Amino acid sequence: MFDKRNSKRYQTPQLREKLAGEYVLGTQTSRVRRRMEALIKADPTWWVHIEQWQQHLSDLNPSSDLNASTNTLKKPSKRVWTNIANSTFRLGKREKSIRWWWLPTGMAFSLFVGIFLQPTLTQPPSDINIAEVRPASYLAMMSSDTQTNHFALVAYQGDKPGQSSLRMQKKPLHG
Repeated sequence: MFDKRNSKRYQTPQLREKLAGEYVLGTQTSRVRRRMEALIKADPTWWVHIEQWQQHLSDLNPSSDLNASTNTLKKPSKRVWTNIANSTFRLGKREKSIRWWWLPTGMAFSLFVGIFLQPTLTQPPSDINIAEVRPASYLAMMSSDTQTNHFALVAYQGDKPGQSSLRMQKKPLHG
């Protein structure tokens, strides 16, 4: 898996420092990180550079030093926490920067859009004819003891003579 011929290019101190720093910071891609771990397994001298970077970073951030005691860390002042809260949540300045007019303006705009879009969205299509549904005037169920094919006669009375209709409905075969 690891090629000794290619490991010679990793012997320069500048490249070793750069790769060890990226390894400790965790900024390498997964492919480069796997290659770095293979280099570390093949050449344990990489640990010298990695430990130097870990020590350098622990000086900047004492809480990352595993050997440091939590009692030696200095607590930040109340002013620091106030500044963090103000910059995180924008307390104070944000309240002053809110414009009083944005809510009524937004509501008026949405009402204006709604009024002008409503007719186009709710207009029924003009090519649909709405039919009047009339109840049946007469219904007769036709059955016999000898026949299994039952049917119904349904009569509908029209408004004028000659508009009445008589329909026969058969029982479906599957039900």
